Amino acid sequence: MDMNNDINRISEEELDQLMADVLSGNADPEQEVRLSAWIAADPAHAQEYELFKSYWNAELSGCFEIDAERQMAKLIKRVDADARRRHIFSVRNLWMAASVAVALVLGGLLGWNLNQTEVIESKQISLITGESISTFHLPDGSEVHLNKNSRLDYNGSFGKGIRKVHLSGEGYFEVKRMEDCRFVVDLDGASVTVKGTSFNAFNDENSGMKGAALVSGSIEFTSRSQSVQLTPSRQALYDSVNNELTISVFDPSIVTDWKDMLFRYKSLTMAELADRIMDTYGINIVLVQDMTDDRYSGAIDVTLPVSSVMDLITMQTGTTWMKKNGVYYISMD
Repeated sequence: MDMNNDINRISEEELDQLMADVLSGNADPEQEVRLSAWIAADPAHAQEYELFKSYWNAELSGCFEIDAERQMAKLIKRVDADARRRHIFSVRNLWMAASVAVALVLGGLLGWNLNQTEVIESKQISLITGESISTFHLPDGSEVHLNKNSRLDYNGSFGKGIRKVHLSGEGYFEVKRMEDCRFVVDLDGASVTVKGTSFNAFNDENSGMKGAALVSGSIEFTSRSQSVQLTPSRQALYDSVNNELTISVFDPSIVTDWKDMLFRYKSLTMAELADRIMDTYGINIVLVQDMTDDRYSGAIDVTLPVSSVMDLITMQTGTTWMKKNGVYYISMD
């Protein structure tokens, strides 16, 4: 097949369907190659794809110029396409399609004029993960990786003078820089404010612990009684129960390992390693006897089953393991 001729013959409807298939993860290798060729054929194609992608998981924003009528027409096509392929869609993509559909219904009920870029400020968008890590694109082009069992919320005012989101759980943010439009992450009693940078943030609603770790650029971390400016490789940990803020140095490869689907550990004793494994995998581990003070470092693919993780850990540490009544027991050989 002549790829150049094939690209030239693609209709707008076919293009929208192709982009929807790729973004939903339902495209086959041939479709992915076809879209890549179309994007590479013209810089304007790349811009159109990025704009389409930003609407895939998000809503319109008033912080940048858009052709509202054209983009809403594209969204309508995508929702229709989603309905036809609903039986093979993941739960996450179904939820996203429903979110866009609800936005369209609200627009109709409130007399939304598609020739305007006005956003319904009361409209709420929620990006939610279950037992998997997911990546989302926000309307401003920023990217957020949400850890398991996390949630990011924002509403129609996003981009109107300020880009504000609320985080529950953990997220890694790559914020597109906008000098006149701050990006704020609300952590319930604490917040992170940036103009454009990369950082990790978390909000543990059960323990009251919140924090942010800066990878690049600069961020302002604010608690109830204090505000600090962080430089790269420094993190703020805030105990909202006791109103205590601590600043420390961190290893970016350790703090952000979850977004790379890795469990990294560095210079940990067996007891410390067991604690990290329990936190990461949600299991119970009992050390049968006192272990040595030897320290271990390594990295493990978090997608491996727990039994494989235990095999690798015990192989490295020279120990053995057994599982009984849902508890993992580790003992010295």
